Formats: sequence, structure tokens, C-alpha cells
Amino acid sequence: EGPCYTQKLEIEARVFPNPTRAEFSIIIGGLTDENIEIQIYSESGQLLFTHRDRSAETQLTLEMNSTALAAGIYFIRIIANEHQKVVRLT
Repeated sequence: EGPCYTQKLEIEARVFPNPTRAEFSIIIGGLTDENIEIQIYSESGQLLFTHRDRSAETQLTLEMNSTALAAGIYFIRIIANEHQKVVRLT
């Protein structure tokens, strides 16, 4: 390790319960004072929901309601500065 050493940080994301019927939680970890954007996409790639937030903590928990979503497969894309993570929701 020297002056050129860089540490690669990655965000972590969990969605539960999964599968879900009504409400679910998204727990995002590995944050370092970051702007966060949550996007929910249908299986066909249609953007259905966007939420923006800022986290000064290392972990952020969001409670979501899925009653407006039809039964199916969805993808939750989490963007935190230059890091991205996609989680499947059924």
C-alpha cells in the first residue's frame, strides 16, 4: 500500500420479504454520505417508480408499499454516487 492505494467500496442491498404481497423494506448498506436514487422497473424494463434521498449514515432503510404493483417480477436499481446495485423483487 502506498500513496496510489485506493479502496473500492460497494453498496449492499437487501429486500425483504421477497417475495412480497404488500409492504417490503429495502436496506442499503456500505454508504458514505451519498446521494441515493431508488428506481423500480417492471420485467419489461418500464420505469415505474423513482425515489431520491441522501444518507449521511452507513445504512439506509426504506419502507415501500407494493399494493399498486401487479403480481410479477420487478427490478430495484439502487444508485449511490458512482455505485449501482440491482435487486430482483417478486
